[in-house]
Amino acid sequence: MPRGVCCLGLVEAGMTLCDIEGAKVGTVSRVLAEPSSHDPILEVKTGFLGLGRPLYFPLSLIQGVTGRSAFCWLTRKAIEREYLDGHVLSS
Repeated sequence: MPRGVCCLGLVEAGMTLCDIEGAKVGTVSRVLAEPSSHDPILEVKTGFLGLGRPLYFPLSLIQGVTGRSAFCWLTRKAIEREYLDGHVLSS
């Protein structure tokens, strides 16, 4: 089973996206599932009050969900470098 598939249906709007160290990256605003894509995308609000640049993050990079937080296996710096402003790399 590909990474992230176990989290489909568990990640929802309002959850906190955290990096591998547990640091908050942002808040999930939407889960975008494209019919042509096998990997849904999380739209994440960043910055103070969610007013920062948008982050579009593949669900397959989520390694687990606990309570109202989703955790991925990348550092915040790597996430911001690769996924800010709609630039989405394949996982």
